[in-house]
Amino acid sequence: MKLREENALPPGEEDRVVETGVIHGRFQVMHNDHLKYLMAGKARCRHLVVGITNPDPTLTRKDSADPHRSSPVANPPTYFERYTILLQTILCSP
Repeated sequence: MKLREENALPPGEEDRVVETGVIHGRFQVMHNDHLKYLMAGKARCRHLVVGITNPDPTLTRKDSADPHRSSPVANPPTYFERYTILLQTILCSP
């Protein structure tokens, strides 16, 4: 599968796989670049911890650098919905 090939470790770096890796993101809304990010993380460790940021949008402060980012319109799926989508994506990926 093409995605697997893109995220495979370069030759000679297989021994650089770590036990635990950590990545994080909002994952609002899940898209192909998120999938590439997840698969790249998965390829580099035996156990991947994925942090989902902004679990409660009511606690998100407005950011002058990107005011739209914290609006409810920019954050449609709930934390649980994002968790479910990410979990199924990881489990179903090669």
